[in-house]
This record gives sequence, structure tokens and C-alpha cells, in this order.
Amino acid sequence: SDVFPQLRVLELNNNALPPALLVDALAAADRPGRLRQLTLALADLPAADARHLFALPALRTLDHLDLEDNKALGPDGVTALAESGLVKRLEVLKLAGTLPGVPGVRALAGTGGLAGVRWLDLSANRLGPVAVRALAESRTARGLRVLNLAGNPEGPKWVDAVAGSRHLAGLVELDLSDCGIGDAGAVALAESPHLAELVRLDLRDRG
Repeated sequence: SDVFPQLRVLELNNNALPPALLVDALAAADRPGRLRQLTLALADLPAADARHLFALPALRTLDHLDLEDNKALGPDGVTALAESGLVKRLEVLKLAGTLPGVPGVRALAGTGGLAGVRWLDLSANRLGPVAVRALAESRTARGLRVLNLAGNPEGPKWVDAVAGSRHLAGLVELDLSDCGIGDAGAVALAESPHLAELVRLDLRDRG
């Protein structure tokens, strides 16, 4: 329709469309419009459909992508996102509850695609030390200003990687709530020489 090319923001949260039909509907826009923000939280999007979604012309103008709570994405779906080149144009990427695992995080951190991302949400993903270290050691993380790792409960095993990362020195907001950071983790963050720019640090633990 004539409406779609004018849209800047499209939110399709928790809708009743099957994922394949949702992708087909967006594919009907056969040329890029002006869409800047797309939210597809709770869309039950599996990796196979996601691969087609990330290749659509309609997404080429995005700078904000929200895929929260699409657990079916998993490592394959997040890897497909990293390989699509779409991330390179994003400033905000929300992947809470997508369960990317080590392969997905490594794909994001290793392709150079995160270089333009300023806000990254990887909360509630059961991330362990290998995945978090892959992010913390990635040069492409240098552009991050907001990082949300809340709800990844193995915090004591990886907080030292965050505190010791020179690539995260640009952070102004860091959310580590419900990660079980503990006293030692808090001290490591406080003594970090790389987190001097922080203006917001969330260490709440709601048990």
C-alpha cells in the first residue's frame, strides 16, 4: 500500500500471524522504504524464517531492530542475522531471550557487524563465560554505549571479562542485574580502569 513506504516505525509484537506469513507479508514491500525501527518481539520466529526476513529489501533502512523473546531464533537465527549484513547498519539491537548461545555471540562479535551498534541487549539468554568473553574481547564492541547482560546468572564466571575489557571502555550504561555478580564482581567493576565513562550501573539482584 501507499502507507508502508511512509512508515518510520513498525511494531508487530506478539501478533497472531505465523512467522512464515509474517515474513511473506513484509516481502510484499519489494523495495526499501523509510522504515527505521522494526519490533518483532514474541513472534515465535524460527531460524529458517529469520534468514529470509533478514534479506528483505524492506529492512535495509533499519537502524533499530527488536527481536526480543524469540527463543526459536537460537544460535542459527542469530548467526544468520550476523551473516546477513543487516547488523552493520543498526544502532540499536535487542536480542533478549533469543538464546544465541556461544555460536550466535561469536558470529555477532566476529563479523565486524557490531561496529555501528550503540545499544545491545543480550539479557535473559543464559550466557556463560565463553560467550561473554567473546563479546568482551571483540574489537567491534568499541562502539557500544549501552550493554544489557541482565538475567544471565553465571555472572561470577564472566564479570572479570567485562571489567577487564578495553573494548567496552565506551560504555555509559551497563546492566548486570540478576547476574549474581556478588561482592567480588562489584569490586572488579569498581576497580576497572576501562569503565570510567559509566553513568549507570545496575547490579540489582532480585533473587
